Amino acid sequence: LYKSASLPLIMEQKGLASGSICSHRCSYCIIPSLRGPLRSRSTESLITEAEEMVDRGVKEINVIAQDTTAYGRDLEPGVFFTRTPALRAMVAAAFPGLLIPAVQQVFTGPYMNAAIQVIIVNYNAGETLPRCIESVLASNEQLMIKIVDNASTDGSVDQIQSLFGQQENVRIIRNNENIGFSRAVNAVAEKAEEEYLLILNPDCELFPGALGQLKQALDNDSGAALSGPRVVDREGKVQKGTLRHFPDPWNSAVTVTGLWRLGRWFPAFKGVNRHQERLPAANAKAEAVSGACMLVRRQAFEGIGGMDEGYGLHCEDLDLMYRLQLGGFHCVFVPAARVFHQQGVSSSSRPLWVHRQKHLGMQRFFLKFQAQRYPFPLRWLVIAGIWLRYVVTLPWVLIRQ
Repeated sequence: LYKSASLPLIMEQKGLASGSICSHRCSYCIIPSLRGPLRSRSTESLITEAEEMVDRGVKEINVIAQDTTAYGRDLEPGVFFTRTPALRAMVAAAFPGLLIPAVQQVFTGPYMNAAIQVIIVNYNAGETLPRCIESVLASNEQLMIKIVDNASTDGSVDQIQSLFGQQENVRIIRNNENIGFSRAVNAVAEKAEEEYLLILNPDCELFPGALGQLKQALDNDSGAALSGPRVVDREGKVQKGTLRHFPDPWNSAVTVTGLWRLGRWFPAFKGVNRHQERLPAANAKAEAVSGACMLVRRQAFEGIGGMDEGYGLHCEDLDLMYRLQLGGFHCVFVPAARVFHQQGVSSSSRPLWVHRQKHLGMQRFFLKFQAQRYPFPLRWLVIAGIWLRYVVTLPWVLIRQ
């Protein structure tokens, strides 16, 4: 296994015992793309070494590379290397007679964790955005952060460029126009290779350990595709929407009218939100959790087609969770993982537009998933109720503006 000069050098530097790095037993080993004191290997160097291997009669090559776009840190004990399709394809083209099997998660040890792609969609999030990024970087997880800026005008994207532009695991994508939340998320997710996607609002801050706890919840529950934290305000009070039922005409009406207060005595009057209930003390299955911070299995996300880009803003998170449930998965609420959420930062610059999009989202969700269950007159009654709520609450939006 350790015939190349690189592995003994790594072991010496990191103080690792023989056999503690790789679970494979290759007769020869190439490790390109190492960071730190072992500089990146060029393609030409890889081909040259592969040619030497062929000359020695090697019939099989495991092509393994560190995905340096996924982590912005030096190699650590237990860091795993992921399947690298482009690298395998390159070697396969040069040596078509060789067997090059797919290789993934060949490293073992305390950091045997899949990398996480963090997606933050920014629109005029101001000073909350740097704090959000700092909290993610402090999580001590292997991750890549991608900030998609939807044509902000408040200088927030320039600020993070100045603060984090030199971080190798922070990337900024600038859009010339506001393409919407769902479309921005999908544009990043479709290019991701990490096992997990963290979809995070720019006005959120992760508490220490929260990201690891969300990931651990998914690692321990193969039937879960999405995990969500306890979302709190500055005083530590649980926010509305942290734990939810899927909305339907009845529980939505109960929520809007305030009759949900009777739910503690009459279960039929439970509303959409469950933040007023006694929250579970341990991880628990949930219909829906907060959309402000969602950790999602990438394969499940891709399997249902990503986020529905037909939503402008609001309800696209419920749509995602509902389709995951239809696909045989469930969400898991992780009460030990805490996230602070300063609500409404991005929407404060255009409250009327956001208010309208919220009700368009309600209508889309109902028509997409539930309208067919009800007779035609009731469908229109529900839609009328949605827009009656829009009209009734509009003055409050104007006053706040």
